[in-house]
This record gives sequence, C-alpha cells and structure tokens, in this order.
Amino acid sequence: MTIAIVGCGNVAYHMGKNFSAAGVLVNQIFCRKSKEAELLAKLCNAEQIDKLDQIQADIVIICTKDDAVLSIIQELKSNQSIIYTAGSIAINDITDKKNVGVLYPLQSLRKDKTIDFKNIPLLIEANNSNFLKKIKLLASKISDSVVEVNSDDRIKYHIAAVYLNNFVNHLAVVSKIHLDQNGLNWELMKPLIKQTMNALLSEDPYYLQTGPAIRNDRSTIEKHLILLNEEFHNLYRLISTDIYKTHNNE
Repeated sequence: MTIAIVGCGNVAYHMGKNFSAAGVLVNQIFCRKSKEAELLAKLCNAEQIDKLDQIQADIVIICTKDDAVLSIIQELKSNQSIIYTAGSIAINDITDKKNVGVLYPLQSLRKDKTIDFKNIPLLIEANNSNFLKKIKLLASKISDSVVEVNSDDRIKYHIAAVYLNNFVNHLAVVSKIHLDQNGLNWELMKPLIKQTMNALLSEDPYYLQTGPAIRNDRSTIEKHLILLNEEFHNLYRLISTDIYKTHNNE
C-alpha cells in the first residue's frame, strides 16, 4: 500500500513520520508551502510533487485545514481512494468518490513536540465497509486506540476537544498576559496547573469546580473585575456567569 500526503502542517508531519516509522510507504508529499513540503518529503523519504494530478498512490491522506478539504477532494480523480483528517466534515458531504474515509486524531499535535502516537485515539469512518476495513488496518499500524465513530459524533468530539484544549490553553494565555502586565511571576502558577490537570484525569470535572463564581461570591468577583481591562473583564464575567448557572440550575 502506498500513501500520498496532502499538506505539510502539524497533522501531516505526524502522519508522515509515524506511517513511515511503521513501515507504510509514504511515496509522495503535496503542499503549496514548498519549503515545508521539502522537509516532510525528506523525513518520509518521499517524492515532493507540486500538482495534485501528479499523485500516484493507493490512498491519499488529506491533512489540511478543514476549509480546504472539500476543494482538494474535488480535484482528485473519482476512483482515487481518499482519507481526510478533519474533525468537522461529514462523510455524506462527499458524494462523487468511490472510497472516502476519515482518520481523525483526537489530539492536539505540534511538529516540535514528540508524542507517542500509539496512545492517541484515532476516530475512523468510511463510505463503505471494505474501505473501512482498510482504514482500520492502516490506523492500527500507528495507534492502539482505533475507534469507529460516525460523522455526527465525530464533530461532537471535535467540539469537546476545542473546549478542553484550545479554550483551556487560551485561558492560560490570558492568565499569563494578566500576570505579565502586572509584573508578576508565571512560574508560581505551575503547581496549580499540574494539580488541575491531574485532577481532571481522575475525577468528574463537574465536582472539581471551586472559586468565587460557584459560591456566588459577588464582592470578590467585583474586585477582580475592577482590575481587568475591558476585553478580559467581559471574558471573566461571561465564564463566571456560566459557572454559576451550571452549578445552580438557573
């Protein structure tokens, strides 16, 4: 089985690296960012191509941002077997291809971070049972957690991942900006970060909630709001209100 990878970002990097390490032949890389494509091609010992119609592989894996997936699929031949890695695109949105499937890694990936792919859940789906078997076999070469998930549930997992990873990380960014603006030490927050993450791994987050919002400690909340600029003020009030409503059934 040969694979062509479309894309050269974080997901493409980890897919190429891990499939190559697992003995799967990644024979072509296509990406409009030629420098990054060249680096990924070298990593996979693959050919770098500059046009989609040059693809000659059993399966094309599209590892681009979600907005680009459908247009790329339309440029590929109707008999080309295609896998995409997007979390938000339903498989029924693609109607004119014989074999289409999904291999969605439920993880935040970065090129500069080494990660054990064997522990990453890979959510798979296909438009026919035979192709689903091929995807399952392929995914199992790089992960011990391969799960069949339909499009409706996949986008719900995607939403949950955005809340848990992207939004939580943004709140850490806001926290650090707030400390930096006040000349305070971010390092002092790291034991709290570790405790919070460890607790989330072992307990139901609903029962871990603490702080002034759940207590409806309005005097403390108002003192905090006075010290925040308008942008952070609104974010703090919005989240505090939601915490209170969640835990007081209002």
